[in-house]
Amino acid sequence: MRKPSNSRSTSTRSPGQVAEAVVELTLLVTHLVTPALRRSRPKHLTLSQLRALDFLAGNPDAALSAVADYVGLALPSTSALVDGLVRRGLVARLDAPEDRRRLQLRLTGAGNRALCAALAVAQAALAPRFAALAPRERALIARTLARLRPFVTRGRSPRSPAVGARSN
Repeated sequence: MRKPSNSRSTSTRSPGQVAEAVVELTLLVTHLVTPALRRSRPKHLTLSQLRALDFLAGNPDAALSAVADYVGLALPSTSALVDGLVRRGLVARLDAPEDRRRLQLRLTGAGNRALCAALAVAQAALAPRFAALAPRERALIARTLARLRPFVTRGRSPRSPAVGARSN
């Protein structure tokens, strides 16, 4: 990946350049919050389990294959991951009403609380980074992220505002 330019240029960026910047920022944020999540381990969850809970928060009644696609694991690995979440009461397996052979996965109340705890840890790890910014700069970042959200949630239901919603 190319090093981003520190130029404050307002020149037009190609879709590929914007995508590159978003991917790079995503990786940097993951790098910042991962140590905090590993230290706190809300409910002793792995990062893959947290990703599965996050997906199910926005996609109730999802199939196992959809969770596997989002988490980035093979079906057998995702099945084992979900089995552990079900045993711990964080995810429920339900029969699909239209096809009893198909199972649907749904976040439980305990799963929602575990996800909220993990999101709070991640937010706490990032918040100090934004403290030095002027309120106007923080508002600009918030508006930009709100504008970006529909583009990155296409094909995926956004997480319910009740999940992890906190105003700081």
